[in-house]
Amino acid sequence: GVYQISNALELNWLAFSVNHEFSDMNAKLTADIAMKGIDWTMMENYAGTLDGAGHTISGLNQHKGFDDHKHGFIRTLASGGVVKNLTFTEASIWNREGSGPISAVIAYTNNGTIEKCVVKNSLIQSAETTLAVVAGENNGTIRNCASISNEVKRRHSSVHAQEASGFVWANGTNAKIENCMVYDCEYVEASANHALTQSNAGTITNCYYYEASETLSDAVANGVIEAKTAEQFASGAVCYLLNGSTSKGDLVWGQTLGTDNYPVYKTENNTVCKASTQE
Repeated sequence: GVYQISNALELNWLAFSVNHEFSDMNAKLTADIAMKGIDWTMMENYAGTLDGAGHTISGLNQHKGFDDHKHGFIRTLASGGVVKNLTFTEASIWNREGSGPISAVIAYTNNGTIEKCVVKNSLIQSAETTLAVVAGENNGTIRNCASISNEVKRRHSSVHAQEASGFVWANGTNAKIENCMVYDCEYVEASANHALTQSNAGTITNCYYYEASETLSDAVANGVIEAKTAEQFASGAVCYLLNGSTSKGDLVWGQTLGTDNYPVYKTENNTVCKASTQE
């Protein structure tokens, strides 16, 4: 069956079950979940399907100290594991120090599929370790996801000045990032700000970022992610492109022009039929 989650207690019970015996447990959110002020123990190795059903987890809070790699929502999303249809907002993730840890909200390592997920209005901090937003290492597939208005912050930068990414840190061999966007993220004290990924050995297709925020990354240099202006995000141009330059078929992205400053997920009434600017 599918475990139904309607509150923080039930979400914590999912993590307990996954970490102690049922790593392939399937679950579905039936309500928005507020986690502010509630301790969260990350799921170590998740192989099931978690369907957010369009709901939001707010206030996920993970601050860990020296050489403690356990932070974020999932440490490893296993091959076959899926997180979909879920928004994280106002998360606060901080890995203080240590060799190897990754600060990211959804997954330390993704070997499965992250689909139709958004991280927004969140704070992701780290010192000398890897710093990203959605996932640290992507070895699977991330599609139709967004990083929106997040603060990506290096602490103690005078000693440990390193780079930061607004989406994932490393896109591994055979990994895929498809139809994703990074919009209006703020970078603090990093030596370089990468729009989508600090390194790319896999495939990145049809992805876009807000040009005012990030600098070029390896992915941009290879021509697989494009910078767009605030006007292009607001006009519907990016939404149209994210949908594969079509307004027909089973669309993922939508936008109410004049109301939404950037693409959101498709509803009955927000189809973008033609972008005013597609170049």
